[in-house]
Amino acid sequence: MSTSDEATKCISHLHRTELHGRMISVEKAKNEPAGKKLSDRKECEVKKEKLSSADRHHPVEIKMEK
Repeated sequence: MSTSDEATKCISHLHRTELHGRMISVEKAKNEPAGKKLSDRKECEVKKEKLSSADRHHPVEIKMEK
């Protein structure tokens, strides 16, 4: 994804779809205040995809719903 439009299209296409038998939510990543640790979140609530260097300008979050 090299543009914001491409990222938005990917999010629209993948949000609320099924992956490995589970519903996923895909949305733009939000900046968090410095110092917030991943361990502060519920375990397995958020899985961030590793992005290639070209994709880092438009990060997304993928949440696995229980």
